[in-house]
Amino acid sequence: MKKSSLRAYQDRAANAGWRIQLIAHDDPSKAMRIQTNWYALAGAVVFSFGFCGAWFGFGGPEQIYYAALAGGFGFALLSVLLAGRARRRGWLRIKAACLDRECHGGVFRLRCGFELDGRAYTVTPAPFWRNFNSDQTLQRFLGRVIGNDGMCCLRVNPGNPLQTELAGGDLADILLFWR
Repeated sequence: MKKSSLRAYQDRAANAGWRIQLIAHDDPSKAMRIQTNWYALAGAVVFSFGFCGAWFGFGGPEQIYYAALAGGFGFALLSVLLAGRARRRGWLRIKAACLDRECHGGVFRLRCGFELDGRAYTVTPAPFWRNFNSDQTLQRFLGRVIGNDGMCCLRVNPGNPLQTELAGGDLADILLFWR
């Protein structure tokens, strides 16, 4: 498959400065897209209305603006959580070998290998959901999630086994995958 010039640029930008190159889980001939969560966006708009009304005092009862602040924030947060859970429904937790790791300023990239349905896969799990404030904190985290034997756990999309996430055993992992 031939890459579009936009996708080639996106890949170069994503891999700039990294020794471990990303392994695409989507169609490499198409540009990368961010899936929009329209419900979370609507919550952000309601939150903004409440914030502007409370800050600039647009008139009317103040309670409406504070309710919009709280309701918009809560709706956006709940939408992010529910959309994330729906997108990951049915994903498997699989033991994988951490083949390589690279760290830069609080972020990391892994290359992992695993087998699923008798087929071997090499993947670069999606970037972890948070940055770490120090190398020491990052190394402590990686030491916790990658065993001394080099094994880690990944969340794997069975419909597209190249789409993976590191199972960090943290709050995001619990909220997105509890049953």
